[in-house]
Amino acid sequence: MASLAVTEFVINPASASRLISNPITNNTFFFFCFCFPKRGASLLLKSHLHSASRFRKANATTSSSSSDQYDQRQQQEEENFQVVTADEFVSLPAIVPNGPIAIYGLGGGTAAHLMLDLWPSLKLEGWEIDEILIDKVRDYFGLSDLEKPTATGGVLQVHIGDVFSPSEDASGRYAGIVVDLFSEGKVLPQLEEVATWLKLKDRLMPNGRFMVNCGGIDGVSDMTYGAARPKSMNDVWMHNSAIRALSEAFPGKVSWKRMPERNGENFLALTGLLPDLSSWSAAVPGHLSETVKKWKPCAPSQ
Repeated sequence: MASLAVTEFVINPASASRLISNPITNNTFFFFCFCFPKRGASLLLKSHLHSASRFRKANATTSSSSSDQYDQRQQQEEENFQVVTADEFVSLPAIVPNGPIAIYGLGGGTAAHLMLDLWPSLKLEGWEIDEILIDKVRDYFGLSDLEKPTATGGVLQVHIGDVFSPSEDASGRYAGIVVDLFSEGKVLPQLEEVATWLKLKDRLMPNGRFMVNCGGIDGVSDMTYGAARPKSMNDVWMHNSAIRALSEAFPGKVSWKRMPERNGENFLALTGLLPDLSSWSAAVPGHLSETVKKWKPCAPSQ
């Protein structure tokens, strides 16, 4: 197992100016990007190490009217960047069976870079709906390097399309699935529906797992929860619709954690029985060995 060393870098302004907004999905992306020396990235480096985070700004709606387009431009200018931590996803291969891992919401490829740097024999399949984004990331962020097999056979296969579309080939295919799907700075509404997870779980092989970026706290009143209203900080996961949906789809087999404030305070969810945290900690390097110990089962306080 390779050690995880991530160096933050900045983009050459001449290249950055060509990373334009997507005219089809009206997305604008701003990245914390990373240099992986083994992959030969050739951008300007900063001297300090930094945890791997991705800043993503997304607005996936389109409009045919000029007034709607104006409103969208206004919304883009006002939208805050959402911080998504990719490091956590890197810990998933240590607790799933041998087999391919899917990334739903490939984006800038940060999670894929980190996974293949740490697990160089890993077979990854990344899904992204935005083809123009993928073209830019291939050109300027080294994604094309990941599409070439490593010395030990690890590789990223990129799919352009909708992850929710039915696929017979996906049945029982994946040892793990990373889900990082957002629009307008919010988790996709499909991920807040139990029916979605009941369909997607057929894509996991036996003992496979989902690891999901579930976004932040819902803006809902206490009446939403009824008798299941959170009673303590250990129940704060109940404020997140995606985790509640997962808990219904995988009863008794969902764990959660919340990222620190500096990393956006997003909730993460993990399906399957809670792993032995000591063993998991020993299987991953550096700061991940401590962060995996923070997972807790979704069990309401009595």
